[in-house]
Amino acid sequence: MEKGDTDFANVIRNRTSLNAINPTLIRFYWQEMLEAVKEIHDKNVIHTDLKPANFLLVNGGLKLIDFGIATSIQADMTSIMKDSQCGTYNYMAPEAIKSASPAGTNHEYKINRKTDVWSLGCMLYSLIYKNPPFNKIRDTIEKINAIVDERYIIDFPPTEDPMAISVLKGCLDRNARNRLSIEQLLSHPYLTCANQPQVQTTQVIPHQLRIQLQFLLDGGQLTEEVKVNLSAFWVQRKSRTY
Repeated sequence: MEKGDTDFANVIRNRTSLNAINPTLIRFYWQEMLEAVKEIHDKNVIHTDLKPANFLLVNGGLKLIDFGIATSIQADMTSIMKDSQCGTYNYMAPEAIKSASPAGTNHEYKINRKTDVWSLGCMLYSLIYKNPPFNKIRDTIEKINAIVDERYIIDFPPTEDPMAISVLKGCLDRNARNRLSIEQLLSHPYLTCANQPQVQTTQVIPHQLRIQLQFLLDGGQLTEEVKVNLSAFWVQRKSRTY
């Protein structure tokens, strides 16, 4: 088993209680989550139970764990039917809750890669607003109804970065077809910092490395991935080929 420092749920709980998660740190963790999920989606696996407790902090980076209810999907298919609900309600997508079968028959639930995107959106919402979008609803039945009911409006209070709300809305669309893909989220201006003023420099720093550098300046740990990126950038800079 992977030996990690702590699960991500503890990180969110501890840092949000101290107001210690700044926008740069959130983008860093968001990128880590997206890349981990992209890795399994590329292997045709849908996790179906993405939540903070199923990400492990290892050496400053995030690793995805607990594939107990994960589902394999054929390469030529875009969705799959499951015979039972799966996931944790605060992070569960509407299609993972709503039955796709006629009344009186065995219930089946249609899920796809976008089901994981909804869960990721709930996690980003937690990072930005300290709680997932439906957390304030305590009654389980009311919570389930709110998740699937399009008339229930998800609240998006103003943030320092309006691109964050754009990402959240792109993830938390009840129509799975309208949700952004992992690839779109990785190239979104929120993550690429395309909407942020650029530091004047003769060297062009890749957006992902820029986020990692800012993460370190804000007190983050130097992960092996960041070490490799920094080394490669330094070699290219010295050789003037970058």
